[in-house]
Amino acid sequence: MTRRLAFVLALAVLSGAAQAYIRNERRAGVPYFQADPGNVRYVVDPGTAPGMRNRNNEPIITADSSPTAAIAAALERWSRIPGSSLRFASPTPAQDGVSRIDGKSLITFSDDSFNRALVGSAIAVTRLTADDDGAFADTDIVFNPSLPFSTTQTPGTFDIEGTLTHELGHAIGMDHSGPVTATMFATAVRGSRRLRTLTEDDRAFVREIYPAPDAEPMGVLSGTVRTEAGTPAIGALVSAIEVDRNIVVGVIAEADGSYRFGSLPPGDYALTVDPLDGPATAPQLGFSRRGSLQDFRTAILGGARTPERLAVTAGAQLAQDLTIPEGPAPFNVLGLGITPASGSVETRAGIVVDRGQTYSVQMHGDGLDDSSLSEAALVFLGTGVSVVPDTFRRDTLTFSNGDSFPRLHFDIFVANDAPYGSLSVGVATETDAALLTAGIEIEAAAPQPLFSRDSIVNAASFVGGPVAPGEIVSIFGENLGPDGGAAGRFDPITGGLQTEFEETAVFFQDTPAPLFYAGPGQINVQVPVDVAPGQSAVVKIMRQGVVSDLATVPVQAEAPGLFTLDGSALIALNQDGSLNSAAAPAARGSVVTLYATGQGATTPAVATGEPAGIEPLSRVEDGAVEITVDGQPAEVFFAGLAPGFVGLLQLNVRIPATAQAGPARPVELRIRGTAAASATIAVQ
Repeated sequence: MTRRLAFVLALAVLSGAAQAYIRNERRAGVPYFQADPGNVRYVVDPGTAPGMRNRNNEPIITADSSPTAAIAAALERWSRIPGSSLRFASPTPAQDGVSRIDGKSLITFSDDSFNRALVGSAIAVTRLTADDDGAFADTDIVFNPSLPFSTTQTPGTFDIEGTLTHELGHAIGMDHSGPVTATMFATAVRGSRRLRTLTEDDRAFVREIYPAPDAEPMGVLSGTVRTEAGTPAIGALVSAIEVDRNIVVGVIAEADGSYRFGSLPPGDYALTVDPLDGPATAPQLGFSRRGSLQDFRTAILGGARTPERLAVTAGAQLAQDLTIPEGPAPFNVLGLGITPASGSVETRAGIVVDRGQTYSVQMHGDGLDDSSLSEAALVFLGTGVSVVPDTFRRDTLTFSNGDSFPRLHFDIFVANDAPYGSLSVGVATETDAALLTAGIEIEAAAPQPLFSRDSIVNAASFVGGPVAPGEIVSIFGENLGPDGGAAGRFDPITGGLQTEFEETAVFFQDTPAPLFYAGPGQINVQVPVDVAPGQSAVVKIMRQGVVSDLATVPVQAEAPGLFTLDGSALIALNQDGSLNSAAAPAARGSVVTLYATGQGATTPAVATGEPAGIEPLSRVEDGAVEITVDGQPAEVFFAGLAPGFVGLLQLNVRIPATAQAGPARPVELRIRGTAAASATIAVQ
């Protein structure tokens, strides 16, 4: 089969995010697809790193970011959809960051002339190469090297994980979509992490195109959309809305007016039909949609006030044809925004809200100055959002480019028990309606992580106080990490321990800290090795985009702690490899291995998050480590980082021949004169 470059899809610099799933096509009737969906592979530009800069010495990736961890998280997000066989493999390093048709799908931030020409003014683009049957051969994702990116929602930057999540949608065969609060909308906004979260109809696409063998049965809803004169409504946005559960799934009508929802969760759905006349427009979608019919008015099956419900059942197919009224719409909702506490107006294509909150909303668009529109004309296709009475008013919105639109203001209240998901919002009279499909997204508000300076302790001894560069520490608190806890992972690109996973990150002086474990009440991290002793470090935790209050902890050259089993008995390996205990004591004169952390500097130095090597071994300088057993000086054969581990000090020590026997003989450790909390070892 012949392979050739077929299409480039871009994420544009505007406001918004989206929700209907629309399948992209190589040509009309030939959709794109991943031929091996259970093993989709990417290589990553080896230069992808915190602090990456472009050829003009401008930042591409902020220094406090964890870019390769964000890449891994985006790949994993698409791999976690229940009922789907889609799986992304762990990424591997690329030879370089240049996009080329070589059969290797690439993720790159590299600044070179070809990448710049390819990406243009977009935030990022996906370069699609496919066989004649639509099977992908190469799907390079290129981030714009002239724009700033981060993983910390730094003001003015674009979110790496969210941007990549969007572009990966293209790489599995999705086009841009119509509704405005989901991952596959054509535009994004700076400083937002919204694109990270997949919506129900992102998931519906993946379930339908890449089903798992044991997937739960879903429902199918299909039909045709035609005008009153019988003209097929090519390019019409058809949305199925489960009003009681705030589920919105959308598709685009084909050239013959046909539409099909192939994987709807069972439920009772309202149906709406909208033209692609903004905020989603036909040119944002694949080339086969560019001739879409737009000269018709929004239709809601059964009417806006009492829409008809269609019962979709698992494993069954339901047919429903739709007729739409011809002629220009008297009004068109183009965007929704909220006024935050600061009072400055934030206008977006759609808004994200939390339960139990009141919001001052602005709705703008063509024809909204119609005198027939009042507070009573506002409609919500969904559950849990209501208008605060007597808050309706009008004015005009003027954008910086000079475009001006009528604007409606009103307050909404989101109920405490509102279902998480999407609502369509708009206006309706007795004869006409205009909707912003999925214009409101209700999502769970992440609680603020809570911890204090006193809850930052040595992970071995659980003793608080100063920390040392490279030390493993535990942080205790509330809302710190994912429910159930998650172990850290080594980054397949850098080889180091990841500094962000499960939307959790810890920072010392704005430097991301490698994560060993994260759970709701405890996080284990390595203090970055470049934190300067003799000063204090500001510590903060970010969880799901919410930043904790700051805590300040002193830093000193060393802060040793010995690892124990129970706060007292050392984790020690006897000379024969057995675990030391009262039942398996160490013989006097034998060599035991102890473990600690907080040793400070070693030679050679090992970078933050990197496993220690074996050639050469990374050692604490001679004479810096002193150990006594039962009060007797013990010979230290080796004091250095344990090969293959991060931040873990290994101590090979001979039990003094003069030590007394007993199940709990005291052991004391000093590094450069600084003492660790004492512990015990069993001696015979």
